Amino acid sequence: MLGSIFNIQRFCIHDGPGIRTTVFVKGCPLRCPLIPEKNLRNEHLEGIARLVLELKNVTEINIMAYHTLGSSKYEALSLVDEMKGIPAMTDEQKKEGIEKISVYITELGKSIPVK
Repeated sequence: MLGSIFNIQRFCIHDGPGIRTTVFVKGCPLRCPLIPEKNLRNEHLEGIARLVLELKNVTEINIMAYHTLGSSKYEALSLVDEMKGIPAMTDEQKKEGIEKISVYITELGKSIPVK
């Protein structure tokens, strides 16, 4: 991830115990998980595009495709897997989501890459 540092505040004590340095960056990507059967719908994809209009520092949108690699962890820890039974996103579904978000972004007058 690349971003431009536009401010550094030293000796910050307002965000909790201890002293820290806060680095402010601009030009960050927006990471969006897409999950089949949950949020891979046109109204959600359009909502992502609308959100980008409100966030002035988004330089690109990174789509994170849902996968099932963590399912065994829930089972091993005896936890309920709320996503159990939802299939992993296919390459075709990811491509379709990227294309739709790109179209919505363009229709709303922005030029932001979607990957």
